[in-house]
Amino acid sequence: MVSTGDRNPDSHIGPEFREAFPSWSEFRSYVTDQARAAEFNSDRALHQILTGDFAARLMSRTPHDWIIFGSLALPSRPAADFSWPADFLPAQPNEIHPAYVMARSAFDLDLCALDITESYGVHVKQAVDAVTVNAGETTQAERGLGLGGLVRYSADVRVYDNGKIMEVIVAQPIDPRYGPDQARPVDDPIGLEIDIKPPDWVCMSSARGPGSSKAAGPRKLSPWLWRSTFVSSRMAAPSGS
Repeated sequence: MVSTGDRNPDSHIGPEFREAFPSWSEFRSYVTDQARAAEFNSDRALHQILTGDFAARLMSRTPHDWIIFGSLALPSRPAADFSWPADFLPAQPNEIHPAYVMARSAFDLDLCALDITESYGVHVKQAVDAVTVNAGETTQAERGLGLGGLVRYSADVRVYDNGKIMEVIVAQPIDPRYGPDQARPVDDPIGLEIDIKPPDWVCMSSARGPGSSKAAGPRKLSPWLWRSTFVSSRMAAPSGS
């Protein structure tokens, strides 16, 4: 692995993850089996898991003071005290509530690096480069590995004049048996949207709106955010579950 000092880029996963999921197909099958609710299907679950994994690697591989101020998931259920317009409500009882339908389809991750005060775009791009690879790159290609070696991350970073940075991260599922420099795709790539705002764009508040899938107050980005996803339940579930 690329030297990262005391940082372990996979510390949020642990060896038990690879023992449970030695291949992408086994991992995806498990997610598909678990994420069966209409408002939270396997595609949305995979987006959330990969986004959380990428965020955790960004924290572990780079020295910046990252905060996350957007939720990675949909609300578990619509808030009872939130009044939706009548024409937005489901026409049939079995239709999906707009709290889920209107949620951002890509689960974009909202981040900020509080410690960067100059050349924000340059430093953020360098941070993203530390955990992604370019197409066809083989030198130090292992830095782009994620999810315990089951995917390989590449990035398209766009820096705007107003300081905002938008990224499209492509998570390519691969066969981990061939190593990072000979990555062989085993499934369609999954696109993730990352929105990294400058510190002066972040409102430091802890207020939350009823039923909102966004958290107004930022939180420190830590491996425990990733571990909170339901995937870890496989390691904790009793045998035969």
